Amino acid sequence: MIELARAYSAWNRRDEALSVLLDAEQQAPEQVRHHIMSRQLVRTWVRQGQNKPQQQLADLASRLPLA
Repeated sequence: MIELARAYSAWNRRDEALSVLLDAEQQAPEQVRHHIMSRQLVRTWVRQGQNKPQQQLADLASRLPLA
């Protein structure tokens, strides 16, 4: 699912990518929270956000070790 989220993100379909990543977190929270690719995706989305990130993204970012 993380790979699918990355693919959606590469196709500039961030909302779908975020949805897939949130679904993956429901099924395997530790995998999503500690997988380098999911952290990179969230970090990139937060940085690319023009204004305040949407609430779901902000919540996910708060749960991931992005540093």
